Amino acid sequence: MKQLFSSVFNSFSKQIHGLEKIYIPVCSIIFSVWLIEKFSSISVYELVADSNEIGGIAPYAGTVSNLGLLLLCCAASVCFFSSYLIDANNKHDQKWKLFFKCSGYFLLLLLIDDTFQLHENFSTLLFGVDANISVVNRKLENILEGIIFSFYGVILFFYSFYFRKLICRTEILAFLLAFIFFFMSIAVDFMPESLKGHFILEEGFKLLGIASLMTYYVKACYQKAKKLL
Repeated sequence: MKQLFSSVFNSFSKQIHGLEKIYIPVCSIIFSVWLIEKFSSISVYELVADSNEIGGIAPYAGTVSNLGLLLLCCAASVCFFSSYLIDANNKHDQKWKLFFKCSGYFLLLLLIDDTFQLHENFSTLLFGVDANISVVNRKLENILEGIIFSFYGVILFFYSFYFRKLICRTEILAFLLAFIFFFMSIAVDFMPESLKGHFILEEGFKLLGIASLMTYYVKACYQKAKKLL
């Protein structure tokens, strides 16, 4: 019995190593939520509850958008997993490891932006929630949104240039299609909302872009994992 307890204790001791990297950030987020309520007019309920519940809208609201978030999360997870897989099996293949890690962070950035709609609400971050509608009009919002998309475009350019040789060794068609669909979605977004089919075209092209991006990275990760294993 003593040997069993010793074995279990040793097992837990090994498992505890590294868990602080998860629990410390999560606990920091929970503590930050408490601080926000104390020093602002935002309630804990607004920060922790489901957005559909807060808005009192149907659970199917935002289905296409939520599906896109899941696909982005899937693609980012696969990239991070692949970078760790390479590190564990082939430490000399650092360029591929860096490619998947940077890809994971880029996808994570897109995921955070899309989840919190940062590109849509950048004007709110600058002028505040109570900004006068005459100051923050649709035209200015489009300009600010364009700046955000330009920033992503610059990141994508340097990313593609730096990893161009590796990208060319993967199945690149889905990668190219992804950004064609994203460009079409952005183009529709800048058109008047009165345009017939505006929302289905904008969100449809965006979902096609995300699905293409996920397909590309899953295929690239599988291609590399097959060689490793």
